Amino acid sequence: MYSYTSLKTEGKAPKEQANFLLKDQNMKGLPLGVCLDSCRWGSITTVMYEMSVSDMVFFIKKWMQQNKDNLENLISEDSYELPYLNHNLCPSDKSHKGRVFDLAGRERCAYKTEKRLRPNYVYYYDSLDEASKTTRRKYYEEEPSCSIPDDAFDKYGNLDPFYKEDYENYLTEFKKFENEEKTFVVEDVCYAILSDRRSILPLETIIKRLNLAPTSRTVYCSSTYSYHGPCKRLNELNEGNRENYEYLGICPGHEQEVENIIFHFDGYALASYVKSWWKQVPSGKAPPFEPNKR
Repeated sequence: MYSYTSLKTEGKAPKEQANFLLKDQNMKGLPLGVCLDSCRWGSITTVMYEMSVSDMVFFIKKWMQQNKDNLENLISEDSYELPYLNHNLCPSDKSHKGRVFDLAGRERCAYKTEKRLRPNYVYYYDSLDEASKTTRRKYYEEEPSCSIPDDAFDKYGNLDPFYKEDYENYLTEFKKFENEEKTFVVEDVCYAILSDRRSILPLETIIKRLNLAPTSRTVYCSSTYSYHGPCKRLNELNEGNRENYEYLGICPGHEQEVENIIFHFDGYALASYVKSWWKQVPSGKAPPFEPNKR
C-alpha cells in the first residue's frame, strides 16, 4: 500500500510536491495514480493541478522515464474510454452536408462554400478554428476608409476647404472600390471534426478534453485597461497577423497557456486515462503532444 507519506508530502503544497517528484528518481517504483494524487488541490467536486496542459504531459513523461522498466504494472490497474469526438451533425453548422476522412482517420465535414471579393481590397488573418482543430486563413474585404473628421462639415453639409483634396481622393478611391469586379474567389471547406474514433489521440489532446478549465487565454502587449496598443512580440506573429499589424498598428493578441488544469476526478482516474492513451499503440509509442507542438 502506497501513501502520501511515502512520497514525502509533509509540509509541501501541491506545486512544491510536483517539483519534488520531477527531481532525481523520486517517482521511481511508485504508481502513477499515487504520484498524480499527491500533487493536486481538491474540493468536493473537482481537483486542480497548478500546471498547464503541456506541464502535465511533461510530468507524465517524466514518470514514464523513471519507471520505463515496469510501466505496465505501475501505470494503472484500470483503463477508461478515451474522450473521442463523435458528432452526428456538424458542430459548426447543423445544416452542413458531406463527410470525408483525413489521413489520420478522422471523419470531417466536407461542406464547401464559395465567396467572391474585390482583389485590390482583400485582407486576411489566420486563426485557430476550434471545430476543425486547424489554423484557418480567413479572407475579408475592406472598403476605403474616410479620414475626414465629422466636424469638417458644417451644419449645412458644406466641407471645410482644407479637407477638399483629401475628400476628393477618398471619393475617387471609393468609386474604384464600388466599380471593381469581384474576381477573387475564396473556396472554403468546413473540415470540422465529426469523429476521431479511428485515430490515435495524443496525450495532450486527451488532457485538454478532460480539463474543465480554459487551456489558454489571449494576452495583449498593452496596458491593463486597453488592448488597443502596439505589439512588442512581432517575431511571434504569423504572416497574416503581421500584415494586419502593419496596417492597423494594434497588437492582435498572443495565445498563452493557462497554468491551472481542473478535473472532476482524482489522480488515480487520470492515471487510468493515461493507460488507455498508452495502450493505443502496441509498442506504447502513442504521441504525447499534438502535431507541430513539440
